[in-house]
Amino acid sequence: MSGIKDTNLQLLERTFAILDYISREGRACSLKEIVDATGISKPSVHRILSTLNKNLAVIKDSHSQYRIGPKMLQWARACKGNSELLSVAMPYLDRIWHVAGETIHLVSYENGHAYYLSKTESKHPLQMRSRMGDPVFFHSTAAGKAILFSLPDAEFESFISQEQLEKRTPHTITDPQIFYKQRKDFAEQGYCQEIQENEIDIRCIAAPVLNSEGYPLGSVSITCPIYRCDDTRAAELGLLLAAVIPELSAEFGYSQ
Repeated sequence: MSGIKDTNLQLLERTFAILDYISREGRACSLKEIVDATGISKPSVHRILSTLNKNLAVIKDSHSQYRIGPKMLQWARACKGNSELLSVAMPYLDRIWHVAGETIHLVSYENGHAYYLSKTESKHPLQMRSRMGDPVFFHSTAAGKAILFSLPDAEFESFISQEQLEKRTPHTITDPQIFYKQRKDFAEQGYCQEIQENEIDIRCIAAPVLNSEGYPLGSVSITCPIYRCDDTRAAELGLLLAAVIPELSAEFGYSQ
């Protein structure tokens, strides 16, 4: 019986790996590309794709390439529609966007994982890799740091002592002592930031959304190109978040 369970789990893991690759690429992918990227055998990939195509989770086009299908979009809408955080946050995100005019991200934090829940594009031309549903790095993004720095001491210390922190760019901070200093600054200011730590030429400022116990439900970040966001501008945006986001947190029972 355990052998059947192991086989089913392996099949699920392979299916998720295939879907994850196609979604990250953001384009139609050939069978060979998927096999090479996932390391799964060609017959297995073909069988999984055939099932996914039959159920509209992927679409096979006229060139025999595969892209994410409408079933996945249906699931995404269901996830988005069920998010209380998103529905409550929208008026606050609009307020911030009308003042800042920059890209606004809403991040959700659940079961130890953070991911982009919504993205409001900048009024100005700005290309960013972030997409709804993408995971958020706790150590290299302002949105992630706002959550990380809001965690209880034990959870914060567990993260910075045990995690292998990836150098996303040459500017990514991985020194635990610097995180302690940043966490102290965050507690005093009510917001945090990162400068080119996750993407080159990008600066982000963020504040956490907290519940009645002061535990993070997620965060809101403002993203700017560094040429349009010097220290003075970053401080202004930080103060904007520090003023508005506690009002959003109050909707979930938080009291300063």
